[in-house]
Amino acid sequence: MSGHTVDARPQEAKEREYKHEITPEIRQVIIDTCLSDEFVMPPPAQTVPILADRGVYIASESSFYRIMRAENLLVKKSISTIKKNSPKPIRTYVVTKPNQLSSWDITYPHSSKVNI
Repeated sequence: MSGHTVDARPQEAKEREYKHEITPEIRQVIIDTCLSDEFVMPPPAQTVPILADRGVYIASESSFYRIMRAENLLVKKSISTIKKNSPKPIRTYVVTKPNQLSSWDITYPHSSKVNI
């Protein structure tokens, strides 16, 4: 042989429709659900149980992952990435007398003076 594999299955086995195959309509429902405001952040591992608590079953968690991967919707959404994209303003305090400000970490408060 020349290294090529020939599919020796009967023609009906090659073209068989599977009963458990996700229909295009269900596929679109999964995509719409994942892109909704409520479920844009949580992964399918959290989305599917939330829907199940509401009595809604669309597809399994693995089907959600499979369709999201095929549609290029899986993005690593770590908390550190979210925090970098939405910076938290630095708190500033004006201290005018002793013992007005307490802190667990004395290196944290920003100061305009050096070597205090």
